[in-house]
Amino acid sequence: MNNVLPDWYKQAHQTSASYASKISEFEKCNFKELYTDGFKAPFVRESTVRIGLELREIMDVPLNGTTIVIGEIVQILLDDLIIEEDGTVDHVKAGSMAVAGLDRYFLPEFVGRLSYAKPGIAIQKINK
Repeated sequence: MNNVLPDWYKQAHQTSASYASKISEFEKCNFKELYTDGFKAPFVRESTVRIGLELREIMDVPLNGTTIVIGEIVQILLDDLIIEEDGTVDHVKAGSMAVAGLDRYFLPEFVGRLSYAKPGIAIQKINK
């Protein structure tokens, strides 16, 4: 997995096209490959957050004809400048974009950070 940056989100979106198995999405979408030792698949060199996964399970969903793919994180490649003191990743500094649905791209904005949710904590309701 690679994060998507605003300068090339249209190229990243194009990688979701159904290319033939012998066609390189990297070549077709003008991305540079980045290989690391012990990991077969390339990362996107232009990304600032790269996560290497190993396949653990594939589950078919008969209800809607989709597939759930479960992977285990085995590598994380990112710049030290985007890691906060507590070890979290600052995706605003990383330039990461968010995707909603299949085709809507957004820039994240930091709103706040909350502690781990636990039962019994009062939630304020929004009046409409």
